Amino acid sequence: MALVVAWVVPPAPLWAQEAEPSFYHGYDFGSESTYNPASVLVNRGWDMMQLGDTHHDPWHFDYAGNASNVLDNLAHAPLRVGAEGWGRFLRQEIFPLSFSSATARWVPNYTLHLLGGGQTYAMLGEWYRAHGVPLPQLWSAVTLMSAALANESIENKGVHGRNTDCIADMLVFDIAGMLLFSAPAVRRFFSRELELLDWSPPPVLSWPNFELHNHGNYYAARWSLPFAKQLALFSYFGTWTSFGLSYKLPDGHSVSVAAGGASTKLIGSQPNLVENVVTFVPAVGVFIDRRGSLLASLKVADVPDYFVHAELFPGLVPRAKWLGAFAAFARNGHFVAGVTTTLGFGVGGRLGLMEGSGAVPAGVLARR
Repeated sequence: MALVVAWVVPPAPLWAQEAEPSFYHGYDFGSESTYNPASVLVNRGWDMMQLGDTHHDPWHFDYAGNASNVLDNLAHAPLRVGAEGWGRFLRQEIFPLSFSSATARWVPNYTLHLLGGGQTYAMLGEWYRAHGVPLPQLWSAVTLMSAALANESIENKGVHGRNTDCIADMLVFDIAGMLLFSAPAVRRFFSRELELLDWSPPPVLSWPNFELHNHGNYYAARWSLPFAKQLALFSYFGTWTSFGLSYKLPDGHSVSVAAGGASTKLIGSQPNLVENVVTFVPAVGVFIDRRGSLLASLKVADVPDYFVHAELFPGLVPRAKWLGAFAAFARNGHFVAGVTTTLGFGVGGRLGLMEGSGAVPAGVLARR
């Protein structure tokens, strides 16, 4: 892992200081006020636990065994891909040549790993630089790849054998994203022409059982229409894939609405194979931001646990700008709620079980 990170980090000339930062501005309000390496590590590293069958429990998980299988596949990547078949690997995980829910594994590779991972690499580098950390891009790469290892370990879900998903994610698209966003022209394009924003929430540990809630790696993208600059095409994505419009107000606030799908993921339980099948359920969201920093959101998705999810980010209350709040309601009427802070984390409490209803098909692990 260290050798991969050292090889990926671009030479210093690519990261000459620009007049203005591209993604991290040091705002003390909204989603940017909660952004830091620790919150990025949790949001990106435990992102897939949102879809898991663990009911938001990060403590009873075989991290060592799953990470070992991921690292073994990364170390023997050509052999593992060869066992699957290079043609199948390239069609389903690298190039956009497969389009069914069972084969289009390339979709999150482009959105969450190439673009999302590249943006995170650039924004984290700016955060480290703004806080006086030496070698900011090296630390950004270490943070990003550490989160990737955690995320792939959770997706591995007990498999001991072939896992080409982690090979495509980490060795191809995560690295490609870092290299892509090392170019100043790319950073300028995704911060000025087409806004690419990190709208991940501050993770929360809840009582009882110290469950992980209100977390996940989410992005927004906006492109202003040439004939109406106050109006923009809008997308909100992560475990969501949604599209809509964003309207910019004269005071710098924007209101955005998006509709689409929230994903669920099924992982085959064969003892020697990891294959993901992604399905979608209807979802809609309303978002309010200020200068690209998310202030509030209301999301509704046809999932068992986070059926309705409301978020107020820190910065809305003048006398307590460090404090925010969230609440999520399950379809069964139970809920979890809590407070969040500019430290990037929060605490909360759960009433009842935030879990799915319905049986899990035999031989399949359901990821909600």
